Amino acid sequence: LNVPINLMMKGRLPAVENFRLKTAVDKDAAKKIVESLMKGIHEIFRQNASNLSFQDLYHFSYVLSLNKHGKMLYEEFTKVVRLHMDQSLVQISSTNDEYLLNAIIEAWSSHKIAFEMIRDVLMFMDKNYVQVNKLMSVYDVCLQQFREVIIFHAQVRKRMRSILLENVSLERQGRVIDRGLTKSVL
Repeated sequence: LNVPINLMMKGRLPAVENFRLKTAVDKDAAKKIVESLMKGIHEIFRQNASNLSFQDLYHFSYVLSLNKHGKMLYEEFTKVVRLHMDQSLVQISSTNDEYLLNAIIEAWSSHKIAFEMIRDVLMFMDKNYVQVNKLMSVYDVCLQQFREVIIFHAQVRKRMRSILLENVSLERQGRVIDRGLTKSVL
């Protein structure tokens, strides 16, 4: 028994709660839990994570996955990621060519941090639903959505390619370009 000596000497032992899930989560309760979890993921994307309890978010993911609601959670998660990528696309598309590369790098940096937080929150689902069903991992879904929605968007891709080729041409002419910015995008 690994109990602090001062508790043992006083004759008191700490109460240990049983953390097993006592009841099954039905579909309606699962929907409410998923909704709450998705609100947390929205906040992570909005960079308001300091207001969140990651323990609670992880617990929601755990409870849903344990009660065979992983499919619902996975589908809602992919919708939320797509929604935020679409919102970023609108911002990036409206950026002037002069600042386009900076906008892409800034979006990538903030999304990458969000992707890592979301991966941590949905870790139990990732291991116990995603792998079993041979689906794309949480982090990979985020990366794929960023690439397909933002980088491969026809307008953004065309403008980005033009800017990068122009930078290469300028450097070949002996002009100074922002090499770090160019490398970051590539």
